[in-house]
Amino acid sequence: ADAIRSVVREHDVAARLGGDEFALLAVETNGPEAATITKRLTEAFRRAGVSVSIGSARTENAHDLGDATRKADEAMYRRKGDRRAS
Repeated sequence: ADAIRSVVREHDVAARLGGDEFALLAVETNGPEAATITKRLTEAFRRAGVSVSIGSARTENAHDLGDATRKADEAMYRRKGDRRAS
């Protein structure tokens, strides 16, 4: 939780989905900004001694949040698989 809090901005929304899965709704974030947030999250978790796999997806409107969540989840599992293969 501290690692996430150290990265989120005042208008972002972070939530625990269950178990060890969390979601971050980074409001009004473009692609490069999302990459920066992902990098900052990865570094914050590393400093905390926690390995992490992060997936991200963008949406242009609130109606697509479910689809974006599924895409981010798929990307996270791909990264987790890549990390295990290394």
